[in-house]
Amino acid sequence: MIENLRARDEGAWTQMVRLYYPLVYRWTRRSGVDAHGVSDVCQEVFLAVSNGLDRFRRDRPTDGFRRWLRGITEYKINDHWRALRERGVGGSDATRQLTEYAANVPSESGESVPIDLVQRAAEMIGPNFDGRTWDAFRRVARGDKPADVAEDLGMTVNAIYKLKARILRQLRDLAGESLDE
Repeated sequence: MIENLRARDEGAWTQMVRLYYPLVYRWTRRSGVDAHGVSDVCQEVFLAVSNGLDRFRRDRPTDGFRRWLRGITEYKINDHWRALRERGVGGSDATRQLTEYAANVPSESGESVPIDLVQRAAEMIGPNFDGRTWDAFRRVARGDKPADVAEDLGMTVNAIYKLKARILRQLRDLAGESLDE
């Protein structure tokens, strides 16, 4: 996906925004930004992604796209609060928002991949698979034993493992390394 984004592929940008906008929105709202400011912050985040994508590198295992996006989002949230202070927005609402922001900045450590990101990616690739294959994947992904799924669907256990790996590979290709973080 990153290479397609760098090539300015419109479809890749549409997919990326569809996948990651809800996540950026949630991070921004969780930081205490009000409903009016959140869309501005999100817009600034995706503009910064567009302008800075050539500088994104994955040299280390910890250099993930989602982590990079998170850093940009936090930077843009800080810009938002700085702009409010400079405009003289104050009073108890601004103090409350700043306090909430300081208390709710999530740490990178221990944060799991948001389930809605995985669900959106799955919804996007699901139509690429026949119903039986997709059903087998969904059942194994939710915790059913591969042997039980294979027996129910008249498949081999090996076929179940192969289709699971193939679908997970496509999910990773679409959602980037976010599924591994």
